[in-house]
Amino acid sequence: MRLASLRMENYRRYRDATIEFADGIMGIVGKNGAGKTTIIEAIGWCLYGAAAARSTQGEVATTGLPRGTPCTVTLELEAGGDAIRVVRTLKAGQQSGTADLYVQGQSGAVVTGSDEVTDYVGRKLGMDRAAFFSSVFARQKELAELTDARPAERRAIITRLLRIDTVDKALHLIKEDEKLELSKIDVLRAEAADADAIKDNIKGLESRLTAKRSEITKVSKNGSGLHKKLGEAKRRLDKQDAAKERHDRHQALLATAQSLLAEKSDRRKEEQCKLEELEKDRERLKAIEPTIKDYSRVKEDVEAMDRNARKHAEKTMAEDAIASVRSKVASEQSKLKEWRERRTSLASKIPDPKQLDSKLERLRKRLEGIQDAGSKAQARAGDLSERARKKKETLAQLKGLGGAGTCPTCKQRLGASFAGLVEDLGGEASTLDAEAGARRREADDARRKAASVQSDIDGANAKKAAASEADREMAALDSQIDEAERHVSDLQDDEKKHSRTISGLSGLSYDEAAHDQLKSRLSGMEEAREEAISLRSSIKTMPGTARSVKRLDGEIADQKKEIAKAERALEDAAFDPSAHLAAKSDHESLGAEYHAAREEAASLKGDERAIKAELEGAKRDLASERRRARKIKRMERDLEGLGKLKTLMSDFKSDLTSRIRPALGSRASDLMRRMTGGRYSVVELDHNYDIKIESDGAKFRTARFSGGEQDLASLCLRIAVSQELAERAGPEGPSFIVLDEVFGSQDSERKTAILEALSEISHEFRQIVLITHIEDVKDALPYALHVREGQDGSPTISTEGRPGGVAP
Repeated sequence: MRLASLRMENYRRYRDATIEFADGIMGIVGKNGAGKTTIIEAIGWCLYGAAAARSTQGEVATTGLPRGTPCTVTLELEAGGDAIRVVRTLKAGQQSGTADLYVQGQSGAVVTGSDEVTDYVGRKLGMDRAAFFSSVFARQKELAELTDARPAERRAIITRLLRIDTVDKALHLIKEDEKLELSKIDVLRAEAADADAIKDNIKGLESRLTAKRSEITKVSKNGSGLHKKLGEAKRRLDKQDAAKERHDRHQALLATAQSLLAEKSDRRKEEQCKLEELEKDRERLKAIEPTIKDYSRVKEDVEAMDRNARKHAEKTMAEDAIASVRSKVASEQSKLKEWRERRTSLASKIPDPKQLDSKLERLRKRLEGIQDAGSKAQARAGDLSERARKKKETLAQLKGLGGAGTCPTCKQRLGASFAGLVEDLGGEASTLDAEAGARRREADDARRKAASVQSDIDGANAKKAAASEADREMAALDSQIDEAERHVSDLQDDEKKHSRTISGLSGLSYDEAAHDQLKSRLSGMEEAREEAISLRSSIKTMPGTARSVKRLDGEIADQKKEIAKAERALEDAAFDPSAHLAAKSDHESLGAEYHAAREEAASLKGDERAIKAELEGAKRDLASERRRARKIKRMERDLEGLGKLKTLMSDFKSDLTSRIRPALGSRASDLMRRMTGGRYSVVELDHNYDIKIESDGAKFRTARFSGGEQDLASLCLRIAVSQELAERAGPEGPSFIVLDEVFGSQDSERKTAILEALSEISHEFRQIVLITHIEDVKDALPYALHVREGQDGSPTISTEGRPGGVAP
């Protein structure tokens, strides 16, 4: 695997930056915190997604961006002979992103989806995220851990980097499986039953089943004989039941005929009584007919008097209405006068709204200009104060170190440059403080001017509000005046309408007493008339009632004949109740005996089923015990296999560790020899991966050497680990390595030696990326990326040298 290029858009502090990776040694140089390591993290995030980010997935996007703004990293690389481009995107404010992977020569995305791209990269490179970073990224923290760690801790670090710890995890899982299988076997053995006892139980149950079946056969024969006798008794009973059914049917017919005769006789009496009442109604009608003779004429006179009464009431109501309307008109006209005077007064006091709006617009623009200038001055003052504070902190730190101190960043003595640095920093801090004070005074002056302009705006707004309130009041008065004028017009129209009504009723005469007397006479005539109408309706039914009496006389005679016929048929039925009772008793007795025999047979069959169920259960128990025995034997074979696997894995780990330590020692020795110019040529690792360095023919632990030499030994061991992992990954794996801040404790001569040694291993790593804050290192590199903080706070990248070039 070889890196080609990287583009970061809105990734952490990078807004838009593109990097081309060179073969050979390439530097990424910049101050601490400038964003150097972020470049390597972006590579890992693009390849492996959220798991490769230093923080949560949602924090990789540049802070402060609008929600939905995309954060995108595009990585171009070569792997397995393919030119691959990976694009991973996450929108600000979201937790999950998208990813696409393209292969040169194939149209469209070959793989789409965040998890899908991560899985494809792992398979293509032959390593997951942890293996990738262990092989390509040597961090300054890891080197310090290798130098300072206790033996057990150093062993854990090396086994983790080499992924040997996965063998320990596998061994742990095998032991857990072995323990689990053993516990399962113990449980099965504890649950096992005596198979011989189960077999004896089965024989006893089979004997009981044979005896029970013999009893069932005997009871069944007895039941068959009873069933035959019961059938004969049933036939005798059926014959008696048929005779009883005929007797009961004729008895019911006789009762029905007698009931119908009684019903028709009662109806005949009712119809005769009704006929006599109708005759009385006819006599009453003859008596009241003279009373209603003049009903129509009297009714016409009353209706005429009713019409005159309504007209008289209408005239009276119209006169009252005219008086009410005239009173309301006077009240409304009084209100109209008051409202018109109020409107005239308001109209004379309202200012010109256009002039007010124009004045407000001018004041607002002036206020915005003042506030903008004040905000800029305040922001500039804050920025200048922060810069001055940082200068003062740096100055105080330098004064504490003194001229003989060592720079905390580059680890070099301050020396003769100490006094100049102190003077420059002090002067810069004073200048920044003075400029910040001037900007704050500008901001204060802007605030005072803004307050004065705001006061003028408030006054103009108050006048505008008063004018608006007057406009609303005038509009309300106009509405009230219009409504009152419409009301007066409507009232005047009502007065004219009522006047026309009175004029149309002139000359009307009406006598209320005569009207009441005539209505009283008509009321009495109406009662007699209603009675006559009812009587005439009743009399019309007399012919039908007479015919009904005659018809019922014929039906009564016919019903008496039916009764005589039913009585004769009842005598012919010849039913004997005692014979029927004897047949019924005989049938019930035999039925009880037969059902008792059936119940006994059913009980015996139930016992048979219970014995069969118990027998089947015993057979299942025997089969279950046989299966359990076979399962225990199978699990014992599996347990034996786990023991063999555990032994093989333990032997594999021992063999792996016995081979890996000499290989790492050999690689580290070669690197140590190159980086020290042959001074130290042998590095050895003990069983805890504790480093020993040969000096003057003897081997010593690193504690005997200087801090720089200890760090150098750890660096050689860490590079040896990466070489080992790269060799394991094969041609598909990474052919580059990243070394993060490995020059901190080294002098100039040693730095040069390290660079030369790294150049000599370029046949193993086509690309070697050095991350450092030490400026003079870049001068020894053929190609370097200088990371600086831009004016907007985002990092900028500039190229120094050219890919494939030589050091100046």
